[in-house]
Amino acid sequence: LVWLHDTVLGIRIGKLKGTHLIWEPIAVGWPRIAGKTMTPYGVCEVRIDWNKKKFEITLPPQVTAEIRLPHNDGERVKLRNSTSQPKMWSL
Repeated sequence: LVWLHDTVLGIRIGKLKGTHLIWEPIAVGWPRIAGKTMTPYGVCEVRIDWNKKKFEITLPPQVTAEIRLPHNDGERVKLRNSTSQPKMWSL
């Protein structure tokens, strides 16, 4: 089960007691992935369409994430949800 969360969905708890996540999904041969994982601050939801290179993540309130997507050539993107509601990004 852990493999699904931190490899297929790519969500790992970073530092700061769960206020920082790392999103680094790995293609395992499934064309589309969708799932949720619980973090200390709430649910994190991921949707991936590998064929279209479409990536969506919803972060819980008050959580930051470092995004490492394979099509970004190693470039890292940082997101911060400073609201009191879950927030979604499409990359």
